[in-house]
Amino acid sequence: MALTIEREQEFVNQFHYDARNYEWEKENGTPETNLNVQFQLVPKEQLEKLGEGDTGIHAVLTYLIVLDNIVLSGFVSQLNYVRGQIIKEQEELEQEELAQLAAPLFELLKRLVYETTEVALDQPGINLGF
Repeated sequence: MALTIEREQEFVNQFHYDARNYEWEKENGTPETNLNVQFQLVPKEQLEKLGEGDTGIHAVLTYLIVLDNIVLSGFVSQLNYVRGQIIKEQEELEQEELAQLAAPLFELLKRLVYETTEVALDQPGINLGF
């Protein structure tokens, strides 16, 4: 079932670009790419825009992306208002609904990576394959 979602603007909480330090990696290990999405139900009293039959969900994507010569890390987030449905626990949502909530965060991350690598590396940007 598709959710009826009203979204706040996505927000880049943190974005970090580092050249890979292979000497450091020899001693400490090679970092691994990791993407993690978390959803936090927001108490009704904290949101003015929330109606009686609605639910507020804060979606957060943290990431560490290891590429050939660089590592990108940080997190992006978005506040969502699920209209016409009261959700008391995250487990009530199906995988498809969670993906629907997270989709704008992945799109924002793809854009950040593409545009940052295009400028930083002075070549066509890197497209993430998800």
